[in-house]
Amino acid sequence: MSEKAYILNVYNTMTGEFELVQVTKEVFQTYRRTKWHIEDSTERFYKHETQVSSLIGGENDGYERFHEFIDYDNTPENQAIEEMVRQSLRNILDLLPPKDYELIYELYFKNRSEKEYAQMLGVSQQAIHMRKKRILKKIKNNLDEQGC
Repeated sequence: MSEKAYILNVYNTMTGEFELVQVTKEVFQTYRRTKWHIEDSTERFYKHETQVSSLIGGENDGYERFHEFIDYDNTPENQAIEEMVRQSLRNILDLLPPKDYELIYELYFKNRSEKEYAQMLGVSQQAIHMRKKRILKKIKNNLDEQGC
């Protein structure tokens, strides 16, 4: 009579694949016992786990203030709205005349001051400020027309 073959499905870290490996009876039993113990411990842990939403505490058995940890500003709806506004703004910026786009780009994307940009162009800071106000008003009106 032939002896029973004990085979385990183990993960080979060198190849990154599972392989069937023949082992001795003792190794097989130890492996199975350890695997069962891990699964049983995990099951018992989740069986006795307390859900965060069911915690009661604070004064007068009031519910904990979990709302303190909720990010109301970063909801999927707000993210979608912000993305729509960003896309509308990109479209409006693309429609600006090149000189107006350059002013906005230098001031807001390259973080130059009005004074620095005025010196680059050889004009007064007040002239740049007035152009910026006019361009921003135009952008705001376009965003308002689009409902943003």
